[in-house]
Amino acid sequence: MLMLSVMVVGLWIPAAGLEQDVLAEARTLIADGSAGEAVRVLEAALSSGAADEKPVRLMLAEAQVYDGRASAAIRTLDALDTRGDYDTALAMGRTYLAWANELAMSGANNDDVHITAMDAHPHLRRAYELAPEGSSDAARELGNFELYTAGDHDRAKQIADERLGTSPDDGEMHLLRGCALVFDYWNARESGDKEATDELFSLTADDLLAADELLPPERTEPWAQLAWLYDTHGRRSDAVRAAIEIVDRDPNGNLDTLWDMANRFSLASDWNATGLAMEKLVNTSAREVYLRIRRSENTDETATRLSWSVVPFVNNGDQATAYNILKAIVAAQPSAPIVWNNYAVMCENTSRFEDAATAYEKAIELDPTDPRPYNDLGKVLAIDLKRDQERAKTLFAKCIEIAEKGLADEETPDDRRQYLAQARDVAQQNMSGGGGGGGSSSGQGGGLLDRLRNGLRNLNVPGEGDGDGDGGDAGGDDDGASDSEGAGDSDAG
Repeated sequence: MLMLSVMVVGLWIPAAGLEQDVLAEARTLIADGSAGEAVRVLEAALSSGAADEKPVRLMLAEAQVYDGRASAAIRTLDALDTRGDYDTALAMGRTYLAWANELAMSGANNDDVHITAMDAHPHLRRAYELAPEGSSDAARELGNFELYTAGDHDRAKQIADERLGTSPDDGEMHLLRGCALVFDYWNARESGDKEATDELFSLTADDLLAADELLPPERTEPWAQLAWLYDTHGRRSDAVRAAIEIVDRDPNGNLDTLWDMANRFSLASDWNATGLAMEKLVNTSAREVYLRIRRSENTDETATRLSWSVVPFVNNGDQATAYNILKAIVAAQPSAPIVWNNYAVMCENTSRFEDAATAYEKAIELDPTDPRPYNDLGKVLAIDLKRDQERAKTLFAKCIEIAEKGLADEETPDDRRQYLAQARDVAQQNMSGGGGGGGSSSGQGGGLLDRLRNGLRNLNVPGEGDGDGDGGDAGGDDDGASDSEGAGDSDAG
């Protein structure tokens, strides 16, 4: 009797109310990942005839697409007016694109995928023609189709221009036009027309920045395009900042772009841009940094190059950031003594004297022919840690011995002689007790920057002036850079 009462009450619910309940239940099921169950609920409502057919079919088609059954969704929509109704035309166009994606994911041949995708075109065009005032959904779908599927970026720009003519604050259309202009920029750049390239760079960047202002903050597409645009135009620091925006806005994103930039820009000796990238990488996940260094083709070469990214921070007096970057790098256990030397210096400069001593020991182990770490370890032990005085004297003596041996060799080059003489003089001062509080060679004008420059010369890589920065402020602006090519180009789009 109770069940009968409930059923009778149910019969009095208006069709619109029942329809909304069914649609709400289906939406919840789809959001929870139960698209198959949503299909069953909607098919039952459709067969009962108790609800308006159009909204139920539209939702059913959506559920079928989420359930990986786009071809069934096409049949569902075929029963509606696919030519005269905006909602149905838009849904049909989207469904054909979903079907093409399903085919591609299943390994279908490219012709079948392309033909299926092209079947979306008339429906999207019809939806664009029927779109209600104030709606940009069809314009966005058709524009993206023209741009990425049909490859007609001029038509995509035309659609964006038409829409922006009546709705200048439409962020989707600024994004569409900016993405279309990327292709014009690339073509101008490839043609060698610098004036056109610079003009199109500005137009493209303006649209993408406008899109970012108008779209929700979680939308990272403008910054993905800007990262490529700045990179290709030689504005490496701006490219890094754009990549950082993506990381900041998408906590589920990866660090691949920033890592790629750090490596490529270090090859170009652009320490401003490399430093920005490394700072963000280390602050986001120092563990990820050292794991990537370990997985690189040449751990020592990668660690050495990336260690030079601290130059701007050292110049700027930001010892803490330089220390954090080097700490992440040495965690990869490179066999490059210069990296351990530089890390030891930063440990000293941030009063981490035990860590400095350990790092100098490692540097000596890796290269026992370099006199400087002997002196610097002795200074840390005797002056900073106030222990092992006898061993410190032995270390000073060893520094002097190695330096004088090198100076006695007539074939020793001039820059090496200067390095050896400086190490010897400081060690002699320490040996006589005149070192005071600054008897490490890192504090005597031969510190981290000199070591980095020596490393650049010794490894025969590009000099510090070859990038778009000058080794100064890591946050410095490089807007004045020419559109010189970076360390390798990305593909357009």
